[in-house]
Amino acid sequence: MKGWLVDTDVIADLCSATPNRKVRKWIEGQPESRLFLSVLTLGEYWRSIERMEFGDARRPVLERAVDALGRRFEGRVLSLTDGVVLRWGAKSGAATQITGAPPLVLVGLQAALAMENGLYLATGLGWQVTGMGAQVFDPWKDDPAGFGVG
Repeated sequence: MKGWLVDTDVIADLCSATPNRKVRKWIEGQPESRLFLSVLTLGEYWRSIERMEFGDARRPVLERAVDALGRRFEGRVLSLTDGVVLRWGAKSGAATQITGAPPLVLVGLQAALAMENGLYLATGLGWQVTGMGAQVFDPWKDDPAGFGVG
């Protein structure tokens, strides 16, 4: 594995007023070049912004924050490709056979994106992609020493 696809829940935790100590320690110990973001994460944030009232004072602050996040990950924002979407379909269907319930679409797409790019999926929602075959790292629970990146 060459790095980490950082899911939206991890970014949200790090941006909170009281980020989890273990999550913060993990992310601070990673070389920036090994951290990747999905275009889906940026899309999730823009969806939230667009649902806000135009007069909401938080809106411009969040817009600037999402723009800054995109700039920070410039060159490391991964897009969906035909291969990713086809992998998601196949792996999601297989996971449904194994678990009896389909994975959440966005988390499943993140898992497929991570697999397609040789990355660990860093998320607290790994249980949502059980049976898909993604290598999931939960920064709230897992020891990063057990995940060789290099």
